[in-house]
Amino acid sequence: MPNNELAAWAVSLDRPLIIAHRGASAYYPENTLPAIEEAIRMGADMVEVDVQLTADQVPVIAHDYNTARTSVNRGYISQMQWKELQHLDVGSWFHSRFSDARIPILDQVLDLCKNKLPINLEVKCRERNPEKLRERLAILINFVAEHQMENSVLFSGFDSRVSDIVKSLNSHIATAVLYSPLRWKRILPSRLTRNFHADFFHCSWRQHGKRWQEDLDTYNIPVNVYTVNQISTYSRMKALGVTGVFTDRPDVLRKYENSD
Repeated sequence: MPNNELAAWAVSLDRPLIIAHRGASAYYPENTLPAIEEAIRMGADMVEVDVQLTADQVPVIAHDYNTARTSVNRGYISQMQWKELQHLDVGSWFHSRFSDARIPILDQVLDLCKNKLPINLEVKCRERNPEKLRERLAILINFVAEHQMENSVLFSGFDSRVSDIVKSLNSHIATAVLYSPLRWKRILPSRLTRNFHADFFHCSWRQHGKRWQEDLDTYNIPVNVYTVNQISTYSRMKALGVTGVFTDRPDVLRKYENSD
């Protein structure tokens, strides 16, 4: 049984966790409050969102470093003030009926999810200086602590330093290593997870297989795989023994589980 409280809960279920990837992002603009609200309504077990800091250190929920894909305005979030971002339309790219969708701040997401479901915060950061990265992560952790959600938040990131630093700042908060095939081609997932003091291992479902699952099971390490939108893929991952699946369509997987 894992030592971390969130990890222990995750492995206690008799089926994979259904983790809403950027909210119910097949139906609503990703990383917006409506997408998260819909994921909750659909019965997701957890929601995954991306978090990064603005130039004035406001934690906002957005995947891309640049606003170009989801807004008519172009600019790097890390170089923009919150006042420049807060009125951007980030819904019309998805459908005109979502023209009132705005970039949420972390506070709003924590408020929305508290006492409803856990949150996976994927940290988007290109900071090379370890001390500055530590400062940025401390800001995020302080928000989580202020909401008394240390046991309901999972930090992850492709930068392996995220797990190490988060654990050094607050050992009670769960962390995950996101697998990068370019960096760690021949290293087994259990070694990566333990090396960076993480509680979970995350990878693409296409990368995951029997050998990795057996390796992780040996060390009681939970594994969540992305992005699973087809029942056939979900069934295959469930048979392997994964802990959770990220999905854009939490309703599809929930309906399948409820009818099984």
